[in-house]
Amino acid sequence: MRRLLTLLLASLAALALPAAAHAYTFYEWDAPGGPAGIAGDGPLTVTFSTSGAVGEVGLGGVQSAPVAIGGAATAPTVIAAGPDGNLWFVDPANGRLGHTVSGAAPTTLGTALGGTPSDLVAAGGQVWVVESGSGELDCVTPSGVVTAQTSGLSHPQAIARANDGALWYAGDGKVARAVPPADCSGSIAPTVFDVAGALDVTAAPAGNDVYVATSGGLVRLTPAGTPTPVADGALPQVVHAGAGGVWWIGAGRIGKLVDGVATEWALPRGFAQPIDFTLAADGSLWYTATGNTLGRFAEAVGPTGPEGPAGPTGSQGPAGSTGPAGSQGPAGPTGATGAAGQTGAQGDPGPAIQGSPGAAGPQGPAGPRGVTGERGPAGPRGRTGAAAKLPKITCKLSGRRVTCRFGSSRNTGGGTNTGGGEGLRLRLTRAKTLYASGTAKSTRTAVHLRSVRRVRGGAYTLAVRVGDETVRIPIRLRG
Repeated sequence: MRRLLTLLLASLAALALPAAAHAYTFYEWDAPGGPAGIAGDGPLTVTFSTSGAVGEVGLGGVQSAPVAIGGAATAPTVIAAGPDGNLWFVDPANGRLGHTVSGAAPTTLGTALGGTPSDLVAAGGQVWVVESGSGELDCVTPSGVVTAQTSGLSHPQAIARANDGALWYAGDGKVARAVPPADCSGSIAPTVFDVAGALDVTAAPAGNDVYVATSGGLVRLTPAGTPTPVADGALPQVVHAGAGGVWWIGAGRIGKLVDGVATEWALPRGFAQPIDFTLAADGSLWYTATGNTLGRFAEAVGPTGPEGPAGPTGSQGPAGSTGPAGSQGPAGPTGATGAAGQTGAQGDPGPAIQGSPGAAGPQGPAGPRGVTGERGPAGPRGRTGAAAKLPKITCKLSGRRVTCRFGSSRNTGGGTNTGGGEGLRLRLTRAKTLYASGTAKSTRTAVHLRSVRRVRGGAYTLAVRVGDETVRIPIRLRG
């Protein structure tokens, strides 16, 4: 039995009301057998999970008798177009994967999958299946050969293919992106992004972004994983892109996001909860729902109304700002060169006359001799005694080591003492404190003093023992 419900004017539940009231329609039909997955754009293919069959429905709502699936017992759910022109479906309850066969009954693959297949998509000539139980991502060839890959998620439950060919799948509050290999022998390297409450994923209508249905609303995600929340108040569970926007179902509602405006409509049966949906070629949205329900939703678009009279002319707007200065035009051509002027005649230089030198004058007489200056004072008297016998002594500080060298010296009596020191004993003191000592042998011109205390740069007294006498010489060591 077909039920027709026509709802006019405003939406029953809208996140953002349209600019003007418009009409829309809901049609619902009874569909025994537990309709679950739905795919195609007309006619539509429906899986029946209770009866284990696959059926069709036309855009007018006429249903064909469902055909039982061959092979193992099955309870099909999600169905999608495969790379071979057939429709492929999953059976989470029995771990099976199957497909339609042209001119024959649909059938399941001979080998059961290892986990719980929950969703599938065609990409790169293969079918890719996510297993929510095992966390695997299966690559399946059109002939039915299955190769398991690690998905990077513990429980992936939904998968889609973006416009750039990348695989996106969601589950566990995360979304993963992977580039499929050329065939099932290649491996994938998924990149995982955190997206709280992620439930489903679909490609954006244009570009390489995807939309993610979450428990908190709809989120747009870039290939780099940058999220942008949209339609925060919505409760999407299954999401698809089409007809210039993004559509979803969830919590007894149908929703749409177009040009940043989100609108939702409540399903006419308050007790029915939508399960899956597809977008048909005529712009309508077809869905399956609990209670053996198959439904159709469409926005009613009437003919264009007559053109209204022209409105009054508005006031003149303010003058726009001055535009930028134009670029400089090309330089004009160079003018012709004028004729060269005549060179003037050179004047006659006057004669150069040089005077003859005068004669040298006679030499003048010599001047008188100046007086003799006074005699200077006598120089200082030379050293006597032991000091006169000492050679010249110089001392140098290198690090903490003091080295004294002996040269020659002259006394006032005219005698000369030369290096060697002739058994001199040396003591380096400051403020009556001994810092270093040593003995100069007659055969050496240098002696290294033995340090008693650390010697730094500064003023010291060098006591030199000559026979029974001691001569004290002030010295300055440089550090």
